Amino acid sequence: MAEEAQVIEETQVETETVDNRDELIADLNKQLKETNQKLVDSNEEAMRRRKTNERLKLEVETLQNKPVEQADNSNEAIIAQIKSQYEEKLQAEQSIRQDLVKRNAMNELKSELAGENIISEGLEPLSLLAKERIGFDENGNIRIMSSDKSKPLAGSGGDGYATIADLAKELAASGTGQHFIKDGGVSGGGKPPASSGNKSGVKSVTRSQFNTMGQRERSLFFKDGGKVVNG
Repeated sequence: MAEEAQVIEETQVETETVDNRDELIADLNKQLKETNQKLVDSNEEAMRRRKTNERLKLEVETLQNKPVEQADNSNEAIIAQIKSQYEEKLQAEQSIRQDLVKRNAMNELKSELAGENIISEGLEPLSLLAKERIGFDENGNIRIMSSDKSKPLAGSGGDGYATIADLAKELAASGTGQHFIKDGGVSGGGKPPASSGNKSGVKSVTRSQFNTMGQRERSLFFKDGGKVVNG
């Protein structure tokens, strides 16, 4: 009896040790995620300050080099017009480039979603829901924004920022994403294989009906727990 009691006691100690280790790992992962986000926030703030300093420095130099006598008004008007045309052309080229990069990013997001076990019918709507969260920094690099689009997120990227793959994982694990998980597979945890019958109170539409909805109507449909079915 004494030996059995000792074995039971040792087993309990080992179980408690495993539980404590899991809790410690979870706590360390949480701290790491928070630290990464702080690093990203600090980097963004440093970039904003540097940009402000450069602008102020330019204004000071302009004032220092400004001649006492005013230049001919007609020349100033011509220079201003040329500058305006150049800036408009530059902005148009940047917009075209960003559109192309964003289009490629959307295709990459769909590919990553498929890798997260999302069915083909869910790739387009999930990508559209997250389209506005794919932004750019002042250097043209892609940045995954927070859900309220207030700041870029930290993630698994080599520079500490979130990637398209990180966004796909977040979408797949969301409530909306779980409606599009393939049967027999769980992405992000939480969704069991779907049954053949519809649950009471769950809205569902056929794929053809879903295609007739506008983007806002689709978003509201998913927020209400709607599900797209074959048909």
